Amino acid sequence: MATKESTDTISIREMKASDISDATEILVIAFTKGEPMTLCLGITSQDDRIQNRHLCEQGAKDGISVVAIDTAKENKIIGVAMSCIPKENDTAQSDPTSDDVHRKYEPIYSILDELEGNFDDYPDYKNNPDAKFTKAFKVGVLPEYAGKGLGTRLRHATTDLAKSKGFQFSVASASAPGSQRLYQKLKYEELAEIKYSDFVFKGSRPFAGITACPSIKLYIKKL
Repeated sequence: MATKESTDTISIREMKASDISDATEILVIAFTKGEPMTLCLGITSQDDRIQNRHLCEQGAKDGISVVAIDTAKENKIIGVAMSCIPKENDTAQSDPTSDDVHRKYEPIYSILDELEGNFDDYPDYKNNPDAKFTKAFKVGVLPEYAGKGLGTRLRHATTDLAKSKGFQFSVASASAPGSQRLYQKLKYEELAEIKYSDFVFKGSRPFAGITACPSIKLYIKKL
């Protein structure tokens, strides 16, 4: 069992391009054993590394993701929260050199597209379609820093950063009990859900075997 580290020496700042590799590895560690959909599909840590790096590259470019550093550990990056500016068909983007990895993630892209489509009918957005919004993606911390509220601090920091840059909404898809509790704690509004057992992709039910929680949920927060 990892020794728990103090959070007294931790600070949070905007993610930079130089953080991409460290942030990618943190997300791989955090999600390989805990994300229900990737586990159900048998996606490997190497497959997930490709996707997470792509996400981190986009996050560093968009300027609304953050990292946590431990100043007592030579400014070691120990946590990351990803938020990105939506692009056309962005859930279907992947590393362009890895079509095989892209295919493995297709059921995940499909359920996210269906779920996130509900945001278009959210009254405050529907009546103001030019409003800017961000997509809140993954939050991860190293195991030795877990259980100290750092994930909450990181996600709160991304919403503050997005608000300071003129965004009006933060939209988040939460696929596991921990992430759903996080958004509830941060006062996100639950907008929609899809039960894993009901979702159909190309004639099959790829997530019917998920037992960690019954559904994936869409959350929204006005900034």
